[in-house]
Amino acid sequence: MPLLFKHKIMNSTKYLVIGLFLFSLSMMGFNDVYVPKYKMVNDVVIKRNDEALYMKGIINIKFKNDVGGFSAKAFNIGKLDRALSEFSISKLEQRHPLNPVIAKRMIGDEELAKVFAVYYTGGIDPTEAARKILEENKDIIEWAEPDFVYEADFVPNDPNAASQYHLSRIAAYTAWDISQGDTSVVLGIVDSGSDLDHPDLAANIKYNYAEIPNDMIDNDGNGYIDDWRGWDFAGPNYLSLSEDNDPNIVSSYCEHGSHVSGCASQVTNNGVHGAGIGFKCKLLISKHGADNDNTGSGYSYVYNTNAGLTYCYQNGAKVMNCSFGGTAPSSYTQLVINNAWANGVITVASAGNEGSNAPRYPASYQNVISVASTTSSDTKSWFSNYHSTVDVCAPGSSILSTLYNNNYAYFDGTSMSAPITSGTVALIRSNFPSYTPEQVVTRLLTGCDSIYNINPGYVGLLGAGRINAFKSLQPLTSISQNGLEVPSLFKLGQNYPNPFNPSTKINFSLPKSGEVKLTVYDSKGSEVETLVNENKQAGNYTVSFNASFLSSGLYFYKLTSGGYSEVKKMTFIK
Repeated sequence: MPLLFKHKIMNSTKYLVIGLFLFSLSMMGFNDVYVPKYKMVNDVVIKRNDEALYMKGIINIKFKNDVGGFSAKAFNIGKLDRALSEFSISKLEQRHPLNPVIAKRMIGDEELAKVFAVYYTGGIDPTEAARKILEENKDIIEWAEPDFVYEADFVPNDPNAASQYHLSRIAAYTAWDISQGDTSVVLGIVDSGSDLDHPDLAANIKYNYAEIPNDMIDNDGNGYIDDWRGWDFAGPNYLSLSEDNDPNIVSSYCEHGSHVSGCASQVTNNGVHGAGIGFKCKLLISKHGADNDNTGSGYSYVYNTNAGLTYCYQNGAKVMNCSFGGTAPSSYTQLVINNAWANGVITVASAGNEGSNAPRYPASYQNVISVASTTSSDTKSWFSNYHSTVDVCAPGSSILSTLYNNNYAYFDGTSMSAPITSGTVALIRSNFPSYTPEQVVTRLLTGCDSIYNINPGYVGLLGAGRINAFKSLQPLTSISQNGLEVPSLFKLGQNYPNPFNPSTKINFSLPKSGEVKLTVYDSKGSEVETLVNENKQAGNYTVSFNASFLSSGLYFYKLTSGGYSEVKKMTFIK
């Protein structure tokens, strides 16, 4: 694994501690030192002079411990309630109440339950309000911050290409010879919404068959009534955000999410228009654009994205796409992403379109794949950000995909690069269903084509290179039979070389035909790779194993066939 990504992807348990500490430090600086100037950009969205966007009259706070006995307008904690009283509190809301159904299977739910939204009508800016609340209640509050809003990362562009060049550039056609995705692998599209009835999207929309549509009952007990094809976290009016069970869009104001959906997993091999890298993988739509919210750039802001990310990872998504971003880090968002990672869900985000060497969030968070944009010739797109936190690149210039009202168009942006990468990650997850997030990410990184020879001015700032779906899916194991001699005994040989980097060979002998399984385990006993799992004729065999997707360390490999079983150890050194 390249050193670059090691700084971002960490052991989830350790990171929940380390990450929160680091973000607490950053937020201390934010809350205690710096009070930026701000202005309204519309009736509900504020912009700081560092370009961060956030909602008027809302702050998010996270308690250090569980909170009980709170009401609609008071926490019943004397000191905190007195501090809040000057803000004219209109409502307190627990962002993620513990759901008895979900809490049984999701890591981190207990931490999310400590996050509350404070709604107020006083004129104080949320940045200042958050700082003041934290200063006066550091003994019980871990962090306080505004409720951030994000902009979609795309650059509108007139059609100027003749085909979906990006599919051949990332070797999609040969990748599909290995895997065409799996309907059980779900991509969470956290965006402005989607045209759910588009002929090139409809068949890939994930339906929640545990719900009975429109019966006004939460049949599956997940906290969302009638969410049979996703959820709308913004509603029809940005002036009064609301939620409903229909993430379908009603105008071109929210068409950004439709284009992103098609980039990730447009219905493929259906005789209609184009194709999407995810092929058969399903799309879980989480809508965050208000139907009437037009920024003047042909797309809406995206609101309440933390709720959507939580919804996606708690309701079946294996990969989540974030084609949006901003300049301000959020402890709340980092917590949600950490929880997703701990539950085996990978987040992919666009690096941004400012053409700058600057971090962008959520792309620069830990446990996120940050994606920059390239052209058809593998040069960095003129608009794409570049930074040490970028992990990979993907085509993002002149990308043809689906739009509102059954249309298609070419867009530019890292908003396109991210879902093309998300779709590739979904293919990896489909082909290697037992992989951990770390293994999936390493597969993606090691499969990349280096492009620094044609981008010499950006060395170290474009990650591992431009993604290559075929290379990321290629088998890392081959098996060959050695001669026709039938051995008299079962035998598992010691791998050679040992220690090894990155490939080694393992010999085994079968005195009789039967089912054979050769499996690799890590030092904790967790299965990391199955090298052989099939019926084999009696004979002597050699398995070649490429372990480039693994971390350095001690591993065990086990051969079982009939009543025979043997284990040996090997050492991988990068």
